Amino acid sequence: MKKIYAIFVSIFALAALVWVIQLTLEGKPVAKIKLSEFETPKNLSDAIRMRLRQELKDHTIVFLGVDPEEPQHLDLWKYFVTETVEPGWKFDEIIIEKGLNISPAWGIGEKIIDLREMEPILKQSWNEAGARDKRIAVIVPSVYSSQLIKDNPVQRLKLNPNEGRFLSLSLVALGESASDPVVSHIPCVAEGSDYTGASPLGCMIHKKAMFWKKPFKNKKYLGIVEQVGLHDYLVYFRNPTTPL
Repeated sequence: MKKIYAIFVSIFALAALVWVIQLTLEGKPVAKIKLSEFETPKNLSDAIRMRLRQELKDHTIVFLGVDPEEPQHLDLWKYFVTETVEPGWKFDEIIIEKGLNISPAWGIGEKIIDLREMEPILKQSWNEAGARDKRIAVIVPSVYSSQLIKDNPVQRLKLNPNEGRFLSLSLVALGESASDPVVSHIPCVAEGSDYTGASPLGCMIHKKAMFWKKPFKNKKYLGIVEQVGLHDYLVYFRNPTTPL
């Protein structure tokens, strides 16, 4: 009986994986946390940790993207990194992009690194992580962490066959509409030349702003988590001080 149950669970897990792969290959986001209210950014970070528990354990390096114009994005990831304390999940090192101007006060061996130096150091950290099971969090702007954008640091590492897999969790604004100022930080160029190259991410943000339902009062934080690639997630986040 136990063997039959184990076979059933394995088949179900495989079917779920195939379904996720099919959706992500088709470019359709897969909801991991549906639109929800949270009392604090910490509550959302706890929900992400629990919902993506297995995915986080399977990846030694985790890119955590932020919008540099949204200070509470850093607060959310600080809770996420410092309160992940279980063996096999806790982070041993943090690499922070210098331009974010974050003071090294997280208490987990932070390295402040200029983006131009990021790739060779990440490759070195990857080799160290693979050899010693060392877990590393990399804090960068979301335009560098999202795997939707071609030729950013994450894509260049991903395309190198000698590098292993890693996970991207990119915080972005949850706008009320496509004209909401909070969604304008990352452009969406539907026609003409996309000189920044960020439109695949920017247009995803604009599309979400147009179509999410807004039955909530402006009293709590709002969050949505969607899988947009095999190892790529967007975390939509709205501050209660942002008018609805």
